[in-house]
Amino acid sequence: MVRAVRARRGEVLRRLVRPATHETGCWAVAPGGTVCRVRDQVTPLEARGSRRRVISAFVIAGLALVVVPLVLSRLVSQPDGQVLRYEIPRGTAAALARGEAVDVLPADLQLGLRDKLIVVNLDDQPHAVGPFRVAPGEELVRDADQITSFSGFCSLHLGGRIDIQVRSVKT
Repeated sequence: MVRAVRARRGEVLRRLVRPATHETGCWAVAPGGTVCRVRDQVTPLEARGSRRRVISAFVIAGLALVVVPLVLSRLVSQPDGQVLRYEIPRGTAAALARGEAVDVLPADLQLGLRDKLIVVNLDDQPHAVGPFRVAPGEELVRDADQITSFSGFCSLHLGGRIDIQVRSVKT
């Protein structure tokens, strides 16, 4: 109980400290003159401010989850890969039709991660390089962004086959 409190009945006494427990809070005078604790009520303005703080904390945490990995990936990133450019010269399809061997690109193509493969078709016929088709006058551009291996038909080799491997370290 709080000593030496003079108040009228029903009057709310705010922020009194109970000496024995050092509790703070709202206190009211009940009928009969006794002082009792009244539950603190949060006003709508206080609640709105609390919600804003929680939302702000979530937004900051979300941004940190996105920004920190991006910054770290830039700091610890691998060096840029090589650009491997191959040109299919004019008359390649006719030379292959005559049974001549042409040396445009290797039948076993090894790429490292982050390398870029560019195949430019200067011929008047479309050519297939594994799963890719290169139309006349166009270029094929592929980034080696994941470790993979695939084989397929290649119109630039007499054997008709190409193997393309992307490895973490180019061998």
